[in-house]
Amino acid sequence: MDTRLQVKSYEQTCGACPSQWDIWTTDGQYIYARYRWGGLTLTLEVGTPNSRILYTENIGDGWNGVLSTQELIDHTSSVLDWSLVS
Repeated sequence: MDTRLQVKSYEQTCGACPSQWDIWTTDGQYIYARYRWGGLTLTLEVGTPNSRILYTENIGDGWNGVLSTQELIDHTSSVLDWSLVS
């Protein structure tokens, strides 16, 4: 059984330093994706009492803050199903 959250839509809101995206799932959840200082983080329901880190990974050096959408998809496919949008 696939337990990944299925991405319904996304929008890149900043291209660099940090690279960031707003992501919405098919069941209505909001995910904030951010890449800064070499760290990629997905936060589920950011800004709410139910906020929690869904995914975190250090993938660059401490100065890196630029990530493409394809790199985001590649790194987070273990927790997000991007098949509807990619």
